Amino acid sequence: MSEMPEIPDHIRPGNRIEIGDFLFTGENILRFAKEWDPQIFHTDSIKAKDSLFGGLCASGWHTISVWMKLQRAASKIQAGKLRSEGKPVPEFGPSPGMKHIKWIKPVFAGDRISYANEITGLRKSGSMPDWWVMTSKVQALNQNGEPVMTFDNAVFLKLSG
Repeated sequence: MSEMPEIPDHIRPGNRIEIGDFLFTGENILRFAKEWDPQIFHTDSIKAKDSLFGGLCASGWHTISVWMKLQRAASKIQAGKLRSEGKPVPEFGPSPGMKHIKWIKPVFAGDRISYANEITGLRKSGSMPDWWVMTSKVQALNQNGEPVMTFDNAVFLKLSG
């Protein structure tokens, strides 16, 4: 592939994609944490009151896992839209990684977190012919519009040429 293939509008650098929101409840915070991040401020609502956070809060890994679930759901919806319009659908591959993960504010039971991706770049992969690397800045905001988490993400992408 020597020239830039057709890029769907929603993944052009500079675009911001709202991918959905999620209500963190005491129940889903406890369920996730007991299995994956058993720290007292994630697993015991009473003892969490005396913790650094002052109450039961979601694991940062929980907030990232919700982003992944919403990301995949949003991608499926967008693929269906592109197919219905007769346009090529990009193939998403694995992620070569995330960096600069910041958990800015705790996510407490009752917080509704909205997730968005801002596409920051698209370049040809140096290691995988016919693949591109799309980079994005991920942001999660609580119901008050305050950032609770950010990170930089990358994903391999195969675009139709």
